[in-house]
Amino acid sequence: PTVLHRFCHRRAKAECECVVSRTIDAPITEPGGPKDTLKPRVYGFSVLVTGFARLFKQPLAFALVIVANAAVQGLLTHWTILTTDTPEFYFSAILSGISLLVCFAFICRLALATVDGKITLAQMARSTTNRAGLFLLWVLAELAAIWVLTVLFFWPGLIFMLVIPFVALAAMDGRRNALGTNFRAIRERFGRYLVTMVFWIVIMLASDVLIGLGSITLSPTVVAVIGWVYKGLVGAWLTCAFAALYRSTTTGAATTTSADATTP
Repeated sequence: PTVLHRFCHRRAKAECECVVSRTIDAPITEPGGPKDTLKPRVYGFSVLVTGFARLFKQPLAFALVIVANAAVQGLLTHWTILTTDTPEFYFSAILSGISLLVCFAFICRLALATVDGKITLAQMARSTTNRAGLFLLWVLAELAAIWVLTVLFFWPGLIFMLVIPFVALAAMDGRRNALGTNFRAIRERFGRYLVTMVFWIVIMLASDVLIGLGSITLSPTVVAVIGWVYKGLVGAWLTCAFAALYRSTTTGAATTTSADATTP
């Protein structure tokens, strides 16, 4: 009995030590499972190629916004002689600016939706209206800053324009400090930002040349309509590209306060 007692005691002690060892060495997991700290990429090998492909996620909405603005610009051009310094000219310029702001606001909203998930026209109108005040404040502020810097000296205005690609998107995304968000996003994707901005400059210069060539042979109204459709498409393409770059950063990642989008 003494030998059997010692054998059982030693076996029970060994099993207890094994259980304690497994308990101590077991990995500790957080509730809800392990968290993936790597943010998934939302663009491919090229941000611009991704932006162009994303245009086709909301084709009807983009087309409606771009064509509507082009129609307004064409009518205003037909109604007003652009070289005449008259009250009609200034009134036409104000209406043109309003149309451009509305068009740009919708394009920014749709560009974010191409990353977050497809939205309906009603959702586009509702979420854009909800962010209209913040968006208008930041866009007018950056336009005023560009104008002041350009009047003082050309290069500071140009440089400032090139370093604020995410301000309008951040404002439409509900970020109150859109300028700070812009610079943090640039810092996170500085290399991609530089490459994209170089191509952006080339595309914009080529667009101006093409529109200038068209104005030689076509009437002002036709040039305005075609030109603004072309500018709208290029602008939407580039905005989608910057939206993909913006959303790929931890600064610009979608949050519960971001624009309401459905699952892609």
